[in-house]
Amino acid sequence: MRYDQVFRAEGYHSALLTTFSFDPTVFENVILIGMRSRGCRNIGIIADQNMLNRTLSEAAPAPRAGTAYHLAKRNVSGAFHPKIALRLGREGGSLMIGSANLTGAGLVGNMEAVSEILVTSEDMRAAPLLVAALEYFERHADPRDRAMKDVLGRARAKTPWLSTATAATEVEIDGQRVSFITETEEAGVGEAFVSFIGDDVIDRLVAVSPYWDDDLRGLEQMRESLGSPVSALVVETGEHDFSATTFQSKTGLTLHSTGTHAAGGTRRLHAKLLVACGQDADYILSGSANISEAGLFGRFNGAGNAEACIIRTEPAGAVIDRLELSVCLSEEMPLSHLRPRKSGAVMAENEPAAVPDGGALWIDHGMLFWHPPSGVDKPDGCRLELTDSANSVIGVFAPSLAHGQWSCEFDTDGPAPRVGRVIFGNETASAPIPIASLGRLGRSSEPANSGRAARLLADLEGRSDLDEEDYERALKIIMASRQEITVKRDVKRDRTSSGDDHQDDEDDESQSARLTDDEYRELAPTREEEQAMRSGPVAEMRRFVNSCLGLSAEEVDEDDDDALTKALSGNGAGGGHNGGQASQKMPRAPRKKASWTQANERADRLALRVRETCDALARPDVEPLNFLNAIRLHILINVVLKSSAPVGKRHDETHPISATEPARSWIRLLGRLLQELEAPLERQVAAMEDNALEEECIDALATILFTAGLVLDAARQAEMPRSVIAQLEAVNAGLARSVMSLVRTRPAADAFVRRAMPALSTAHAGLIDSRGDRREGLAGLRAR
Repeated sequence: MRYDQVFRAEGYHSALLTTFSFDPTVFENVILIGMRSRGCRNIGIIADQNMLNRTLSEAAPAPRAGTAYHLAKRNVSGAFHPKIALRLGREGGSLMIGSANLTGAGLVGNMEAVSEILVTSEDMRAAPLLVAALEYFERHADPRDRAMKDVLGRARAKTPWLSTATAATEVEIDGQRVSFITETEEAGVGEAFVSFIGDDVIDRLVAVSPYWDDDLRGLEQMRESLGSPVSALVVETGEHDFSATTFQSKTGLTLHSTGTHAAGGTRRLHAKLLVACGQDADYILSGSANISEAGLFGRFNGAGNAEACIIRTEPAGAVIDRLELSVCLSEEMPLSHLRPRKSGAVMAENEPAAVPDGGALWIDHGMLFWHPPSGVDKPDGCRLELTDSANSVIGVFAPSLAHGQWSCEFDTDGPAPRVGRVIFGNETASAPIPIASLGRLGRSSEPANSGRAARLLADLEGRSDLDEEDYERALKIIMASRQEITVKRDVKRDRTSSGDDHQDDEDDESQSARLTDDEYRELAPTREEEQAMRSGPVAEMRRFVNSCLGLSAEEVDEDDDDALTKALSGNGAGGGHNGGQASQKMPRAPRKKASWTQANERADRLALRVRETCDALARPDVEPLNFLNAIRLHILINVVLKSSAPVGKRHDETHPISATEPARSWIRLLGRLLQELEAPLERQVAAMEDNALEEECIDALATILFTAGLVLDAARQAEMPRSVIAQLEAVNAGLARSVMSLVRTRPAADAFVRRAMPALSTAHAGLIDSRGDRREGLAGLRAR
């Protein structure tokens, strides 16, 4: 099978790839479409920094980097040279190690060598190697790279068998030893190869490589370590790194061409192989390492290249014929065919022209963050030029440093930044930097919604405002999502008997009653469940609510999984709402005006939900800011406000909850809810570590802070008893302290909460006199 076609295999949700050269056009139009159409949508790539910068500057942009996959850079002393394709699924995985870059030549043009190791639910013998490959990828990922951290977190959360396997560099499969090796602090892949062979006597060494040292020192070091066996060099038919004079100065060498190989001729040699023919076995080293000192003897975070290879044993005397090298080795290449490279010197694969690096850029909750490149002494003298998906300049921004992070704000109502360049103090510009949108990457990593939750979401099509039923809808979506995830996680069953999407069309009231009976104390979702909900239907419901409130912090245009993706998947049906799947929205039929009876029933149900939530918050084990509780609070409070009548006006069918009516007053209902929130919120805030806040948590904090001020102002405007106002003043101050203590060291959260205040004021305009509008946000609170 061609290398490009293996990426269309099904059964994988995540792919972690490394490459030296990267062609965005080929990757996005061949590999990416193939993987995503088969359900592999959580994708992270690490490429050599200099090569990637040169490609993005001179050759081609990467328009989908940062939204459909994450593209990161790695800089080492030599070259970041491994070619790893690690794909993970719930029940298995694939590890491909070879010589092929993520380019057109690597996929279909060159003569490459790629080894694949499979793990299935029935055969886990190779699992330790895949775990070792994952850990190697993590070692080279920048720990400050939030987007890659998220990709890796999703990959681990969705792959339960990873937790049962321990990393190992060697396993035995069908009586043969197989090892995954990379450069370490102590040894390179060449030394690992020698160690793997051990005491076996090597009679012959066959070296296949497109690149060599000009003095063959890497080869000679390897030969010396193996007892100086006779060695056959198989080289490219075109240009070469070493001369005839150099070759003649060595002993025990023969020279051969790939021109006689079945895959040679017009195809450029790019495979890298070492075959050591021993008395006990044949040993094969294949992967990314050229037969050079930098390739074979590099060190992790030291001199030389980063490389990844596979070593296998095979029965003695079997490998040469299996690899079809016999014909090549039967005929020597004339020394006159050795031609120096056109550069006149060693044009090594790991020495591209450098383009200034700009560091990393990412969007977190509507704020742009910048990690400056190494070597920049004065980041405060730099500016960030941001362009959108149409390559139009959005603006030039000066980043500021807060809490150890460089960041700047941009207009979230305009086009979203997709690419950035750093303008240094001397007015030179960096290479383009694809901007990683954390939210878009998370949404894009999940498959299209389906099942009951998708049908519930379908009722939101064409809507632009909240109604009283949306909290009940959110509860049902949470319930349906958890049920679906639980089935996928715990049960292998025949879909026709127990996995049918339509079997859950039961009474809505009984479903929501079961959900809310103990919802605020329920066991927290597993990491996998939470990630699935964070990117699936629950997140779609949350984004719909935020869109209605004007809180959308990032671009909302659909990703470009077009008809080709659907055609490749063999399924022309779309998936409804999904950040990585296009959807066609149909206008919603106008909603009929509710009768007084219907309006009162919905208002009573909302009031009951608020009271149930108050009772739950009074329990000492409830955390209001955990994933699901934060979503419930955010949606419940805003739905209540959308269903409420302004102070001084009668309630009606559209706004059935009165401001002051004793039996059902939104001021009193939400006032009690805020009062019950104060203690558990303060308790949870005190226990929270100093790390990033999830988006759902920030939503809830903004809503809580806004509502505390709104309810206080409404109580004053309604001239409620002084005792009530005093209680609300104390609650407002306590909640403000808790919110401020969380966001003041988190720039993204702080910026979002500040932007949320006027947006929420606009969304709920008219509930109180405009002179009492709570537009000041945290700035006003800090000034007091």
